[in-house]
Amino acid sequence: MLGALFLQQGMPERALALYAALDAEEPARPEHLRGVVLSLSRMGRHEQALQALDRLALAGGVDARFHLIRAQTLAHLDRTDEAASSMRAYVDSQASAETGALQGGSP
Repeated sequence: MLGALFLQQGMPERALALYAALDAEEPARPEHLRGVVLSLSRMGRHEQALQALDRLALAGGVDARFHLIRAQTLAHLDRTDEAASSMRAYVDSQASAETGALQGGSP
């Protein structure tokens, strides 16, 4: 929660230090690595954020948020075709979640 507060208050360096420590301590929790990604992105370190996203994907952290963050990161790197593909994956995952909720399933 403190990491999210640091990000909201415009202190991504502090958030990165906290999320990196949490990720080292509890590597099985993808939310810590997602915090690393967001912190790096807010600091303008988009190549490193993309590397952390790759780690997140390997850890099984691919969900709608993953696709959205990846699209934004790729857009910052002017990799527009890849960004568009990630945005389509985000939209598709959102549509799938909504369809599941309408059918009474869990998203």
